[in-house]
Amino acid sequence: MIGHVATACLVAVGLTFSVAAWNKARGRVQRQAALSLVQAATGLTGVRAGIAVTALVAVETAVPVALAVPPWRPVGGWLAVALSVGLLGGVLLLADRDVPCACFGEPTAMVSGLHAVRNAGLVALAIGGAVAPPLPLTVPTAVAGILLCLCIVRFEALGAAVRAIRVTP
Repeated sequence: MIGHVATACLVAVGLTFSVAAWNKARGRVQRQAALSLVQAATGLTGVRAGIAVTALVAVETAVPVALAVPPWRPVGGWLAVALSVGLLGGVLLLADRDVPCACFGEPTAMVSGLHAVRNAGLVALAIGGAVAPPLPLTVPTAVAGILLCLCIVRFEALGAAVRAIRVTP
């Protein structure tokens, strides 16, 4: 059972970082939001900030690639943990500033406590995938991983939906 959970976690983490990398690299607005985020988090400017964004996208791309290649899977799992912890730390540092999140293609969303909760969930998924030996991919574990990824990627929308629900006595 634990192997199926680990496999679903690896699928979720791999897909989540694929979406994150794609969204930072796909357009000028998204890249600029990622640049603003890196500048605010690190204090880097100019070319150095651009290199840092490129490195971030490269590491986010390396995670799913490593997870997809069985001999590299342990490295990919721990790289996902390290990257997730780093991103959670960055969000915690920036939560009180007016900085765009730039995580999943919504460059107008500002970093908030909601992002910290989402990134903590990503850390948990990454650890879950890294510590237990995964089993071969099956349809149920793939579906579970896709659903977990969607929850992470669309966490802001889920939060907005929950806030919109009015409970009447």
